[in-house]
Amino acid sequence: MKLLPFITLLLWFAIAFCYLFFRDFLLQPYIKFPVLIALSIFMPVCLWELTTKKNRIYASVFAVLFIFNIAFLSFHAYRTYAYVASLEPYKNQILDRKLAQVLTSEKNEASKIKVAKTLFATHGVALSYKSEDGKAKAIIPSNEDEIAYYTNKMNNTRISLAKKWGMIAIDETLILLAIHVLVFSGLLCFLVIYERPKNLNAAQKSITNRIP
Repeated sequence: MKLLPFITLLLWFAIAFCYLFFRDFLLQPYIKFPVLIALSIFMPVCLWELTTKKNRIYASVFAVLFIFNIAFLSFHAYRTYAYVASLEPYKNQILDRKLAQVLTSEKNEASKIKVAKTLFATHGVALSYKSEDGKAKAIIPSNEDEIAYYTNKMNNTRISLAKKWGMIAIDETLILLAIHVLVFSGLLCFLVIYERPKNLNAAQKSITNRIP
């Protein structure tokens, strides 16, 4: 038990070092969950042990680290949420009605062709437009139009995957936060409740011994 505070601090700094330089390794589920659970168990034990030994300065280090861990995990979840919220993978999936109406309302045929090409690049559908003689004509997509469509499609797929993995990362971070808070608080409360009768008995014996 004497070396537990030192080992716990060493573990915390090892986690911080791995997060800075070996983040991909640390963030593997089979690594981060066991490590955090171990840290959540060791920290309250160290805090309680050092407090009972009147080493309050050393004990306060673990209290500060606990608060820092909560703040860091909360900030990480918020930052990931802000990043995911900024992604718009479906912004080109819904047909813009106002833009589509240009195909029939606009008098300039060149403008209609340009709009039709734009809609093809975003939706992959060759829409017809109303020509100057009142007949419906469909554009013939060029190679550049097809490349633009597949580029947009690939970008939307990548953004959609990034959004999916971002939401998974948020869920895992919140789970880590809940585990850390619940295990730390629960174990600390258990230690207080478990040790309290012993302290009361020791105090009673001390008082009894002083009575002549």
